[in-house]
Amino acid sequence: MAAVWCVFGATMQAVDDTAANVAVPNVALQTEGTLPAVANRTVSYVDDVEPILKQRCWRCHGVKRQRGGLRLDVKEAAHAGGDSGIAFAPGESASSELIRRILSTDEDRRMPPKGRRLSKDDVGILRAWIDQGATYSTQAVAKSVRRQSEHWSFPSSALNSPR
Repeated sequence: MAAVWCVFGATMQAVDDTAANVAVPNVALQTEGTLPAVANRTVSYVDDVEPILKQRCWRCHGVKRQRGGLRLDVKEAAHAGGDSGIAFAPGESASSELIRRILSTDEDRRMPPKGRRLSKDDVGILRAWIDQGATYSTQAVAKSVRRQSEHWSFPSSALNSPR
């Protein structure tokens, strides 16, 4: 007895558990031919990737909130992943949990959870970025540090006053 679930080539197989049949993900979920195409150019984090992440991801996975333990605005945090594990491994967009979540039709797993879906072009840019090493720019790091220092708990008067 096998149940099959298909989204962009993903499959799930039913496994006999003593209590019930439980569907578990097949490790090789997606194939290259079923995913939106990788952008056929070198992508820039600042010009191409950051605008997508900022507009569609950072509200829940940024400096103020890290739903599911995932933060995408800082390289080290993004590469560490969240509660569900590694979100993406540089060079491996086809097996990326981030891309799986973006493409999922499961309302409990899809990202972003509300609003319009990312376009195929946006997914292609994110795939190219991941495949090209998922680098963050030093500009992005500087902006993140600046945002943290502007937090209410660091008033400028306290930072500039002599002790």
